[in-house]
Amino acid sequence: MISKIERLFTDREDEIKLLAQMVRREIPQRVLAIQAPSGHGKSWLIDRYEAWCKDEHVPCVCLDFDPIREGGPLSPEIILEKAGEAMGVMPASDLEAFARLFKEMSGGSARVEVGSEAVITTTQFGDIANLIIKELHLPPSNVDPPTRRHQATHRFRQALAACGPAPAVWLVDTCERAEQNPDTADWLCGAIVHHVACDENMPLVIVLAGRSLPPIKEEWEDCVLPLKLEPFKVQQVVGLIERFKLTWDESVVRVVHSGTGGVPQAVVTFVEQYIAAQEVIR
Repeated sequence: MISKIERLFTDREDEIKLLAQMVRREIPQRVLAIQAPSGHGKSWLIDRYEAWCKDEHVPCVCLDFDPIREGGPLSPEIILEKAGEAMGVMPASDLEAFARLFKEMSGGSARVEVGSEAVITTTQFGDIANLIIKELHLPPSNVDPPTRRHQATHRFRQALAACGPAPAVWLVDTCERAEQNPDTADWLCGAIVHHVACDENMPLVIVLAGRSLPPIKEEWEDCVLPLKLEPFKVQQVVGLIERFKLTWDESVVRVVHSGTGGVPQAVVTFVEQYIAAQEVIR
């Protein structure tokens, strides 16, 4: 997909520069809200953003509210796990497993051996485990799921804030389908986007893309940059057609532009069908 995008992507350079400015803190906004109808290139732009992050060595997490593209429905736990892996922050599940392993090893009075040398007793091991659990603010194993999720999110934000000033990027696509997953959408907006928008020191840039987007709260307005992808103008269609290595008269290009409304996906589909028809004729 990226190779096709790199081959056909045209004239969204301003949008690419916009993300670069946000990541480099050259502009104050930390949330980019991309809204456009179907076929206007939202997902292509998201893929280009991902490629840019890779080229610039910026930690990047790609999320999609389309369960087919995502490989299943999104949940806060999945998001935190993906984010932790991409950003070098140990996922909450790993922290818990680590601490509880210590806890489980503290059941008796035997000594823990490393080689032939006794290091610490399991009672001491248990004391260490309790300290870890306390310091990490880990909930008891029987805590209710909402509390566990809240504490896991809090730990993640703490770990993220400790990573330093260089931001990571979260790319969230197909936001119009978030209403089909309201629990995750509410968590994403309330627990993550809200803190990114309200805390200028949070090293995270979030890109939301969709035909519709979650409502922007009044207190976020200064930190959210709305971006509407418009249909291509005639000259942009010329550039796109040139990438197919076609030499069409400008009058033909104007007909294509008029017939497709300049919608990027419609232009690409039309030209690909034209090329396929020419190959059949040959």
